Amino acid sequence: MSSPSRTIRSRVVSVTAIAALTFTAACSGDSVSQPDFAARQGKSGLTADAFNALISVTALTRDEAVPEGVVDTFTVTEKGGTLEIKETGLKIDVPEGAIPGRTLTIIVTALPGKAVAYDFQPHGTKFLKPLAFRQDLKNTSWDKLGFKGTIQGGYFKDVSQIDLRTGIAILDELFPVKFTDKNISFDINHFSGYMVSSGRKGVMSEESAF
Repeated sequence: MSSPSRTIRSRVVSVTAIAALTFTAACSGDSVSQPDFAARQGKSGLTADAFNALISVTALTRDEAVPEGVVDTFTVTEKGGTLEIKETGLKIDVPEGAIPGRTLTIIVTALPGKAVAYDFQPHGTKFLKPLAFRQDLKNTSWDKLGFKGTIQGGYFKDVSQIDLRTGIAILDELFPVKFTDKNISFDINHFSGYMVSSGRKGVMSEESAF
């Protein structure tokens, strides 16, 4: 995979139809700048008690690692649209009437490394209708899995919950997925981070935390 420019690319999502919506709560104080992965890697800031409530999984991995700097910004209107990062196989379908307000600027970062995982900003944004997270499974470890039913969607509050070297992650939520050919999809109702899990590992203890 060739290394893309580290410049954040800006796109306007084109759509049809019109809707009027009200604003819902978004997390105050969260920056919408590119996350500093190097500074946050391995520093979860979570207590042992918090780890006991989280789920340890192994991320679905890519055949080729994503370099740092795969970041796109999308301006979405109340009419909805589709966000896409072609080089990583990601699409996000935003239905009409889903965003909190007339327009919303969404920053999507493909996490560097082989884990199929993304950071979405503004963190804490809640949607009036579910967005559809869609991932192309081509060029991933999907074909090597013995049991395809282990694939699930996962939500994490902070990127530091994923070890970008090993693909092991601690998640706050897991979701069933729908399969279409070599694509999976699941609904998301809020931001921060989402990934594709290739198998549940059990509860992560304080000793096993990275």
